[in-house]
This record gives sequence, structure tokens and C-alpha cells, in this order.
Amino acid sequence: MDDIIRRCHEILHLPETATREEVRETYNKIIHSGDLRKEEWEKTKEIDWAYETLMRSFPETVKNNRQISSHFIRKTAFAIDDSLIARLKNLIFAVEEKTNPLYFCGRVILFLGAFIWGWVFIFEPIASNYAGESFLHLINLPFHEAGHIFFSPFGRFLHVLGGSLLQVIIPAVCLVAFLIRREPFSAAIGLWWMGQSLIDMAPYINDARAGQLMLIGGVTGQEAPDFHDWNVLLSMTGLLNYDGVIAHLAKYFGVLLILLALLWGGYSLLAQHKNLRS
Repeated sequence: MDDIIRRCHEILHLPETATREEVRETYNKIIHSGDLRKEEWEKTKEIDWAYETLMRSFPETVKNNRQISSHFIRKTAFAIDDSLIARLKNLIFAVEEKTNPLYFCGRVILFLGAFIWGWVFIFEPIASNYAGESFLHLINLPFHEAGHIFFSPFGRFLHVLGGSLLQVIIPAVCLVAFLIRREPFSAAIGLWWMGQSLIDMAPYINDARAGQLMLIGGVTGQEAPDFHDWNVLLSMTGLLNYDGVIAHLAKYFGVLLILLALLWGGYSLLAQHKNLRS
């Protein structure tokens, strides 16, 4: 037997007589088992390589090298690999083998708070500026101001837009970080924060023409239009008359993210409840 094929069997812990179905079943068990969470990325790629190599080695799969090449190209160019979908599902819906009851109770409390507060943000009208006056606005504000500094080297437009960008990017980074750590409930809270940040932004956008909101410098947008991010941005793009429309789009997208986050977080908690440590 070819040394490469033998090595593939060793990687998947399979006998050399393994059938195509046995290879597929073993690979799926490895991917879905969650055992790879502590493995390095190189190990995951090695397992994928072994699986693909063995599957292509069976005579019923392809008849010659030309068919192997065309099959591989078509699969790469036009189809999402099944193993990638499996890994994504495994990340998004990962569940601890045994859930610590204390951690679970803390997550339930956090979820209830996000659930109740989320509906408040959803139903409060933009004109009330509830989001801008909430405690979370004070959390978003430092990231907003830091965004201006971070994006300042990239020109006037990105310098002004950078505040709103970073205020959404930071929750997105948290979401991705928790997904990589296979903590979907925490990632759902990151998604919730992204939605809230967009809703937090909506009153500011809506105020672009009116300029009535008090800015950090102690002036309103009417008194200092150049200090009002969204007055500047929409004026530069010729969209100033559409500030209300854009504000509502930000609000609706934020609402959608919050609803998705609540569904995701609730599902994650239900799955964890089944694995509570006795």
C-alpha cells in the first residue's frame, strides 16, 4: 500500500482495510465530537487532508487522474466543503460535555437581562434617545472616540466614520473571539451588543440635520456642525436629507441582530441545560 495512503489511515486511526463508508463515518465522528477544540489548526488541516486523500483513493469515486483533478476543481470552485459546514455548525452550536450549574445560572441571569433590556431598546422610538441615555452608551462611547483616533490616518471621511465603525467592530471582535473559544452563548451576547450598538447609533444619525443632541464638547450640532459626525458624513455623501431613513435602517438592523442573538442564546442555554453536571 502507498505510504501516503497508509499515513492517512494512521491519522484517522483506521485499519488499512477500511471501506469508503467507514472513512466517512470516522471523519464525521471526529469533526462532530468536539475533540478538536484543543487541537492546533494544523492538526485540523491534517485530518481534512487525510479524509480527502482517502476518499479520492477509492476506485468507485473516480476512474482516472483527470477525473480526480476536475472533481477537485469543481468542488473547490463551486461547492462549500461538507467538512467546513460541519465545523461551522460545531462552532455555532457547540455544547459543553458537562455544564457547571453555577455558570449556567449566571448565563440564565445574563440572558434574562439581555432579553428584557433588548425589548426595551427595540420598542423605544429613536426620537426618545433612550439608547443614547442608557448605561450602555457609556460603554460604547470610549470605543466610538477611539475609532476616530484609529482611523484618522485614512482620510477625513474614515476619520469621521471611524467612531461609529469601531463601536460596532468591537462587539463583532468579541463575537468571533468567543466563537473561536467554542462559547456560543457568549458569542450570542456579542451579537446582542452589536445590535444594541447600532440602535445606540440611530438617534445620532437621526439628529444630523436637527443638531439638537449635546455632543461631547458641550455643544450641539447646530452650534458646531463640524463636530457632528453624521452631519459631516451625510453632507459629504449628499445624503443629509435622508438622515431619518438611514437612522431607521440602523435601528431595524440592530433590532434584527438582537432578535437573532436572543434566539441563539436561548437555544444555547437549552442545549446546556441537558448537559448540567449533577
